[in-house]
Amino acid sequence: MEPANVIELSIESPPVALRPTAVALRSHEIDDTIGVLEGSRALEFGSIEGAERDAYGRLFVLDGQASELRVFADEGAGLEPWQLLGGAGTGPGEFQQPSALSVAPTGPAVVFERSGRAHRFSIQEDGVMYVGTNQFLMTIYDGCTAGNTLALTGAGPDHPGAVHVFDTTNQRVRSFAQLYRTDNASLRLQIQTARVACLRLTGGILLAPLFLPELRRYGPSGELVWWTRLEGLKPIYLAESSDGNVAIGTPEDGYHRTLGVHVEESGGVVILQVGHITREARARGELDEVLTYILSLESGEGALVGRRVSEIRHVDEEGIVFSRTNPFPTLRLARWSRSEP
Repeated sequence: MEPANVIELSIESPPVALRPTAVALRSHEIDDTIGVLEGSRALEFGSIEGAERDAYGRLFVLDGQASELRVFADEGAGLEPWQLLGGAGTGPGEFQQPSALSVAPTGPAVVFERSGRAHRFSIQEDGVMYVGTNQFLMTIYDGCTAGNTLALTGAGPDHPGAVHVFDTTNQRVRSFAQLYRTDNASLRLQIQTARVACLRLTGGILLAPLFLPELRRYGPSGELVWWTRLEGLKPIYLAESSDGNVAIGTPEDGYHRTLGVHVEESGGVVILQVGHITREARARGELDEVLTYILSLESGEGALVGRRVSEIRHVDEEGIVFSRTNPFPTLRLARWSRSEP
């Protein structure tokens, strides 16, 4: 059931007055760039599937192509990773096509695989250590950690919801957020894919469906708090025929797809990024445009603030981590400008 405060957010909305962290998105100072075209193998990225910081200032980078989790100390540009974890394989702590990363400030760090595996790592001041692997009977698209629970997005056989919360023993706590009501398993798998961010201070999660132009906030018990719809975007077409087949189509001038949702809870700020993908850009392995929205965590109100920003991977009180794909995968670490009011 929809809440009373469904917000229609036009891409022409004027900027809203939020706390200084939101304003600082436009004013940041690049500290470091990590990634090389040729050189040290550990600094060559095949595909950056996630990048997040821990409470000790270390940067965790998940390389999906290399099946590695690389941990960089916060000590300057061009350094070798402080730790290399994972590696391709099916053994304990080894990855098979990892697709998402979640790092709680003091742990755990979790690497997710589409196949349903989640690898957990403890975080200590003197190092990061593999703890164990959980196998879930579902396809995992994204995930995040909050306390002793994991919030996973994707499709599973036991519940049609888009969000599935489990404890550390793999017991389901709750499932919710059914984005499309259908008995067609193929269609449900397509439409239930979503990005997720856990609210570790206030509880609950933020859910950004991959192919629906909207953002939702849910409370700790799975109750819907607010729901913001983004006007002026072009989603893909999903059609279900009477014989059970599913057709997927895109507008001629391209479609929009959610890239990520990030939250800086102490500043009350949510950053949502949506990519515009045209056929020409897709052939080049690029995005035609990146739309960056800033919203209030409290109300869901916000505005479009940028169209040409690199893809954001992580946001915290210290700064922001961007990534770029071309001409080769790199990360840029920036700190907030202290000149902002």
